[in-house]
Parts: sequence; C-alpha cells; structure tokens
Amino acid sequence: MGTLVTVFVFLLCLLRGSVSGSPVLLLGKERSADTCADPSLTGVYVVGFDPNHTWHDYGPRWVFVNNALNGFDWKLQGPAFLAWPNAQELTVPFYELIKQNPDELIFVTSPTGAPPVVDGFTIQGIIGYVYETQVCGSVPLFVAFQEAATDRYYTTSALEHTSLVANGWVDEGIAAFVLPIPADGAWSS
Repeated sequence: MGTLVTVFVFLLCLLRGSVSGSPVLLLGKERSADTCADPSLTGVYVVGFDPNHTWHDYGPRWVFVNNALNGFDWKLQGPAFLAWPNAQELTVPFYELIKQNPDELIFVTSPTGAPPVVDGFTIQGIIGYVYETQVCGSVPLFVAFQEAATDRYYTTSALEHTSLVANGWVDEGIAAFVLPIPADGAWSS
C-alpha cells in the first residue's frame, strides 16, 4: 500500500512540475520559473486589417507604419497579444505565410525551427517567437477562418473566438501560446 501511495505522489508531483519545490524533468527538459522566457522582453503585437486585401495581419506596430508607405491601407484594431521579437528560452518561431489568388495569410509555429511547409503558401518570415505549449502564464491564440473572405482572425479571447464561430467563421483551433495583454492596459509598443 505504501508503494502505491509513493507512486501516486510522485506522479502527482510530476504532473505539477515539482517535487518539494524543486524542478523536475518533463519530457527531458527541466522546468522551473527560471526556464520561462523573460516577459519583460516581449513586445506588443497589434492586429491590423487591410480592406484592399481583406485580411487581418499581426505584428509590432512599427511594421504597420513601415508597410503603410508600401501601399497598404492598414486599419489598426488594437493590441492582440505579447510575443518576443527574438528567440528566447523554450520559444519557437512564429511564421507568417502568404498565398495569392485569393489573398490569404496564415501564422504557424515551427517546433523544430525549420521553416514550415504549407501547400500553396510562401513564407513571408518570422514575425516573433511564441510558446508551442501552454506554459509560463501563456494563453491560447485561437484562430477563426472566414472562408468567403479568406480571412483569419487570431485572438486570445475565447469569447471573441466562440462568437466568430457562432457567426459562420470556421474554428481552426490554436495557432500558438502567447502572453496576454495586461487587463490594466499597462503595455507599450
């Protein structure tokens, strides 16, 4: 009976990620507060809509300012999430891919770091770095797809995502895990 209790306690601690406050190995990687990416190094990623292409795009505000000079008519819709502009501990690249005729954007992670291959799409580049799994206070970045407009909307709000799906958008799951915009509005770009 004592052995069963010991095994149960060990498994419980393994699932929680610590034994007596010490980090344990989870899938070969040590996990502790020190192995999270530094949240002070994140940047605000905003969402912009280009009515000429009928798509939502995501990135740091300066990217939209720069692209406005290249003929894009961005309508900035506000902050979307926090991500890292450079690779950090346990983060993976978050790629932007584009397809033309009809115009379509998608954002995908690359757990290996190698550029992802998605049929019909070309890589635009890495827009930032995110978590592949929900760790370190991250939240899901949900994806909804409006097929008629070939537009995808990425949001950390489960309510917003569910509402879009209820209004005819297709649920495409979770693209990545990101840090949320603080509710108190304490963010900068």
